[in-house]
Amino acid sequence: EICRSNVDISVQAYQVMRRTRPASQVSVTELLARVRSTIDSIEYYSNGRDLTVGMHPCSLVTMDADGYPSARTIVPLEIYDVPHQLAGFRFYTREDSRKVHDIKANSKVALVFQDQRGQQGWVTVKGNASLRSGSNPNYPVDIIVESVRFEAVSYNHGLLTDEGNGKIPLVFVLDGTAGGKPEWRRSS
Repeated sequence: EICRSNVDISVQAYQVMRRTRPASQVSVTELLARVRSTIDSIEYYSNGRDLTVGMHPCSLVTMDADGYPSARTIVPLEIYDVPHQLAGFRFYTREDSRKVHDIKANSKVALVFQDQRGQQGWVTVKGNASLRSGSNPNYPVDIIVESVRFEAVSYNHGLLTDEGNGKIPLVFVLDGTAGGKPEWRRSS
């Protein structure tokens, strides 16, 4: 059903919130499934007109040589769910790109996914990037981002703190103390 006004959008968001249990009553696994659902709902139109199924654009944010953030839109080729849920993301690029230069100088990066439907939402993935040889001759460098932290708000997918207002994001950090196996846990 298509929303025709902001009132319709607010009503739909309210209905999602009413059906969704507060975050404190939901397992981390279910919340991470909602994070993945938010990412998966973001559509990519490869030439501005044709939907490319299974591709979800985001902004890759690196720090440049002068210490300023640099953001560019890219599309992950893969999202890894091993050894744990939302473990990492793979992209490819040219060897001479600024992304490669920035990552060589500072491997800490962020990926920002923006859901623009309804009352919207977003997911920020913070992680460590590494560069590897890729298999595409035009884009021979793979960028692998290993996730260490997520911050998310989504009215569309019920990613809201118990207050339900979207002002405070849900935060997840990777905890490696659970018997040696890394696991996500909620953080404040």
